[in-house]
Amino acid sequence: MMLSNLSSLRRRITTVIAGLVLAVTGAVWSPVGNTVEAACTALPTDKGTVTMTVAVPSTGTYRVWSRIFAQNTTDNSFLMQADQTYCNISVGGGSAIAPSTWTWVDYQNGSTSTKVTMDLTTGNHTFVLAGQDPSVMVDRVILTTDTSCTPTGTGDNCATLPATATLTGASDGQTLTGGVPVGATVANASGVTKVDFYIDNTLFNSDTISPYCMTGTGASCGNVDTTQISNGAHVLKVTVTYAGGTLNATANVTISNTNPTTKPGDVNHDNSVNIFDLSILLGKWSTTDANADLNHSGNVDVFDLSILLSHWGS
Repeated sequence: MMLSNLSSLRRRITTVIAGLVLAVTGAVWSPVGNTVEAACTALPTDKGTVTMTVAVPSTGTYRVWSRIFAQNTTDNSFLMQADQTYCNISVGGGSAIAPSTWTWVDYQNGSTSTKVTMDLTTGNHTFVLAGQDPSVMVDRVILTTDTSCTPTGTGDNCATLPATATLTGASDGQTLTGGVPVGATVANASGVTKVDFYIDNTLFNSDTISPYCMTGTGASCGNVDTTQISNGAHVLKVTVTYAGGTLNATANVTISNTNPTTKPGDVNHDNSVNIFDLSILLGKWSTTDANADLNHSGNVDVFDLSILLSHWGS
């Protein structure tokens, strides 16, 4: 989690938080050198303070990195406080910080072996930064559960976006007609084990191979035959199960098919059974594509081919 655009902590802090990036990879609570109290004494204000709210996405232990700029090797620390729980932490200090350059530090009280770590729960947390030494600047703070990552540059290498799931082919308020290629994209989520698709909370399809499809699987994705769904309002939902838990995305859609075809063998619903239907069926062979699965057996096979050929030219 990276807090960016913190302006200089030089004498007075006039910081404005413009955004944050979440970096979460999981860790185990191991308090090292932090002061945990029921309440904190007030931080000094003579060199300025700044207060910010941080939205923590999941419970865990976070390593806190700060990028600071010190004019010399003596004045090179500032104070940090979190939630009236982690009190008056003196970040930085010691001889490890080179003067006149931006340096990432993750330690306190001048000891590089005493890391700044915090046990934080899901939800909002209040952080306060205050000036301790003169002429010290702070422009970025990162909270991350990846203790193996050392920030470089602006620290983007230790910041990753939160996991997300998105429905594709169907969006909120959309009207669907005929065959629709509905699927899902998953971002920043490792260890995906399955992706479930629902219509009105009824399981429609499960997929385990990317790209994830509401009909078929992986490279054999097909169209959802909306003529098999009643006209009117419906809720499409995708649930992704991955190493970090579950992700959900929904779309409120309207199904509208005024003249759905029921002609056997008409795979593409153009009211004719011909070479185009045969080509589509063969392309969906051995899949669960709803359009090509003419006998609704759950698999496109020779029985579906037989139905198509028996109605050829109709």
